[in-house]
Amino acid sequence: MRRVFRQPPRKPRRAGLTLLEVIIALAIFLFSLVALNHLLSLSGQQVLEASWRSEATQRCQSKLSEVVAGAQSTSSSGWSSFTDDPDWEWQLNSTQGDVPNLWNVQVTVRHKRGNGTYAETSLSQMVVAPNYRGSTLVNPAANSPNSNNNNNNNNGNNNNGSPGNSGNPSGNMGGSGP
Repeated sequence: MRRVFRQPPRKPRRAGLTLLEVIIALAIFLFSLVALNHLLSLSGQQVLEASWRSEATQRCQSKLSEVVAGAQSTSSSGWSSFTDDPDWEWQLNSTQGDVPNLWNVQVTVRHKRGNGTYAETSLSQMVVAPNYRGSTLVNPAANSPNSNNNNNNNNGNNNNGSPGNSGNPSGNMGGSGP
């Protein structure tokens, strides 16, 4: 007869992680946290930069509209602060175009960043000289040498030849009504 040797049953391994596995997992987690923190910092800076560029564009459009409306002179100027926010500065450069009374106006707006550099945005547009087309800054009587003749010879028409309300205190364009 043959003897069969039985090995004693092995104890099952305990389920769990070794110290080395825990340290490696913790290192991977910490490296990923550092990378995520860096990405969040960069994205925050990009959002701030985009916000500044958007505000700078709006401020450029506003100043350019003031020039077009005649509320701001077309003469070039150095850097000036905005009245509502002194951290923002603007500059106006204008040059006479090839056509008389047509100006190429460029408005540049800048904001100082935290590191001392400036974020700048510029817009330009061709603008008819305000004294040629009329302006809020220009006295109309001083511009038109025949201002008395123009007002007396309208005969119910405004300057462009279409019917107007000249001499009609009610403001109606003609016809009957209240």
